[in-house]
Amino acid sequence: MQGLEREAVVVIHPLVGYREAPACATDLGRSCVALSRHRAHATVIVDADADLVLAPAQREAPRDARLATQRHVLAALLALG
Repeated sequence: MQGLEREAVVVIHPLVGYREAPACATDLGRSCVALSRHRAHATVIVDADADLVLAPAQREAPRDARLATQRHVLAALLALG
């Protein structure tokens, strides 16, 4: 979707299905692109277990701002229901 914009977009969160946190899945640029391609509506598919992946990764690298940001964004998405 890089560079494309649509009225409605279905976004699959980058960590859906992962059980570890590879750099490509926690890259903030991927999340930004995915979450900014809709004009009117975005449906985000989120894996509720994604925080179980992010939490240990953040404990291993507590100063990694991208992991903290990913956890914050994930919590906000999960709170939306």
